[in-house]
Amino acid sequence: MFWRKTIQKKIQTDVQNQSETVSGLVAIDTVHYDQLLFTDESRKYVCKEAGSGSTTQIIGQQRAVRAIETGLRLKGDGFNIFVSGSPGTGKRSIVKKLVTGFASTQPAPPDICYAINLKNEDNTEIIFLPAGTGPEFKKDCDHLIKVFNKMGRELFMESSFDVISEKIIYQLVESCAEVPQNVSINTIRNLEYILDEIKTVQQKYQKNEQVSSFLENVKTDFLRQAGLINRYCNSFTDRIKQLENVTSRYSINLQVNNCTSGAPVVFEDRPSVKNLCGYFKYKITNGSIYTDHTMIVAGSILRANGGYLVLEIEEIVGDSEAWDCLKKCIKHKMVSPDNGCDVVFPLALQSVKTAAIPVNFKVILTGDPVFFDTLEAIDDEFRELFKVKAEISDVLVRTTEVETGFKQLVDGICSGHNLRPCTEDAVKTLLNYSSRTANHREKISAKFSNLVDILAEADNIASKENETEITPVHIRETSYERCFRSRAAEEALLELIKENVVRIDTCGMAVGQVNGVSVIDMGDYTFGRPVRITARTFVGAGNIINIEREADMSGNIHSKGVLILSGYLGQIYAQDKPLALNASICFEQCYEEIDGDSASSAELYCILSNLSGVPLRQEIAVTGSIDQDGRIQAVGGINQKIEGFYNACMVKGLTGTQGILIPESNLRNLVLNDEIIEAVRNKSFHIYPVQTIEEGLSVLTGKDPGTSLGDGSFNRGTIHFLVNQKLRSYASVSACFEKTEEQFF
Repeated sequence: MFWRKTIQKKIQTDVQNQSETVSGLVAIDTVHYDQLLFTDESRKYVCKEAGSGSTTQIIGQQRAVRAIETGLRLKGDGFNIFVSGSPGTGKRSIVKKLVTGFASTQPAPPDICYAINLKNEDNTEIIFLPAGTGPEFKKDCDHLIKVFNKMGRELFMESSFDVISEKIIYQLVESCAEVPQNVSINTIRNLEYILDEIKTVQQKYQKNEQVSSFLENVKTDFLRQAGLINRYCNSFTDRIKQLENVTSRYSINLQVNNCTSGAPVVFEDRPSVKNLCGYFKYKITNGSIYTDHTMIVAGSILRANGGYLVLEIEEIVGDSEAWDCLKKCIKHKMVSPDNGCDVVFPLALQSVKTAAIPVNFKVILTGDPVFFDTLEAIDDEFRELFKVKAEISDVLVRTTEVETGFKQLVDGICSGHNLRPCTEDAVKTLLNYSSRTANHREKISAKFSNLVDILAEADNIASKENETEITPVHIRETSYERCFRSRAAEEALLELIKENVVRIDTCGMAVGQVNGVSVIDMGDYTFGRPVRITARTFVGAGNIINIEREADMSGNIHSKGVLILSGYLGQIYAQDKPLALNASICFEQCYEEIDGDSASSAELYCILSNLSGVPLRQEIAVTGSIDQDGRIQAVGGINQKIEGFYNACMVKGLTGTQGILIPESNLRNLVLNDEIIEAVRNKSFHIYPVQTIEEGLSVLTGKDPGTSLGDGSFNRGTIHFLVNQKLRSYASVSACFEKTEEQFF
């Protein structure tokens, strides 16, 4: 009963005051032409002082650079680096420059070789050599093999060699045997030559215990094998063939050659298990499947030992075995080609076993931020193994240093791809284009990958016009051509609007209807699409019906934006009465899913218009989200939305009164095309920045929106007054209906 009496009293008071009006329109200034230009003279570069062009320099990204440098310096376990950034931001180039620069200051790790273990020929022997000496050691071993084959041939040709037993050969080696009288001097000289050659190599590597031990084993094995061959092989041909089989075992498989200064930096583009850990090759000889230590192929982990391994996360997470293998190698600091061996021939008649090699390397992963977030959530080991995160920003603040770096980058692209040089004005045009990509006047996009394509097309246009330089005209023509190739869908939509198949009113007034603008992303092209938004109100329980949501065509963010409207209506109008309102909101002729909250202000304007009966200007489109206090908030895609409605007005006919309401906080995002800037200059198209719902109502209706008087009422004759009056009548109807229901039951 309390609600019914209060509502009836308020209605009587409002009816008495309905004829009284107040003036107080909110004055909204449109965006001036000068506000759309880039005229900041306090921040500019001079081309002559920009320096030589380079495509490898790092522009901005101080936060990421600092994180990567910190990660490279840290020596503890788990301080591997994940470089996070969107595609096209130059993650790989930044990593390559920083890692290779840092690695050049670090000591080079040892070379690594595989050799046969002459004491257990089923296993391999791992030999570590000072950096850069591996190729020389391999060359020396190959030389010894040639000596063994050559002098062995000479020995087998000597008939006196037949009388030398295996025991006598050993004694000759130890210089403790008397030479038999029937042994020729040539035989003795050949043996001495062999021993001298081995001794020469041994002296060269006498400080390396592994090499000295290996060479000593080679000497002993060769002399023993020579005696056995001489004893058991009858023909000279068989002896030579067997000798070559024996000496080939002494070959060295150089796995890692750190001949360059500094630590190694390995970029692995195909990180499979075998490419990471290494693998065996196989060959078929006389029907037998065979492999040995000389057919082991080093993996990227071993080649990165003592240095840095760079991987793209997209390439490795798809292979769970490779990902697990990488994590095991990082944790245990060991790698073996057995882990990565493709066992194509599991029944190989001859094979070798390899011991795991100790490794110490740092991994740098690059990839999209979503991979980092996903792995951190589902992989317990990920955070322990990759403790350093470096974030590559998508946008850069447009400072003097960034603009100068951008200029150098453009010069580097032009010179590196044999393109015509860009004029200073052309570079500024490219900077403005980059600001548009970033959707911010004071920033540029860090996605520089498109610059090469844009400059190549601009160079082609300059070539057709026989120009020696790329000018702003060529850049603009390139931009136009790129848009023209991709805007077939937009032109088809504009044709439907022109023919009124898709109804978009760009003149006149209408109650409960306004033009919103959505953004269509085609992948390579994004454009704004005008959408007619309508609202209808009736007595109810305070619900706002989102038709798109009811039809499962609304995303979560859009649904949230609609629900915020209830909070605003309750805050403003339901402090002294129940909100006995139902409202139905619809995006007319829209048949795809709607998401985002940028239309929430337009939806509220429609509701308030329908409740008050005050029509809205159809030549003014609306974009902007709202909070529960009615403040207009910034939205994305503002340039595409403005241009989308402008194009619709163009096909329907410009009247000079058309325009669009945008959030004032989006002014810094305005980077419009030249046609719209000229239209604003000629005052044939208008952009209205607003901060509150009241400011937007003033533009759309030409009436005073009104202010609260503090007791649940508003200035007489204003929009808020009319809305409040309607809601009181709804509440009265609802209350009367409830009373009737009580009497009926």
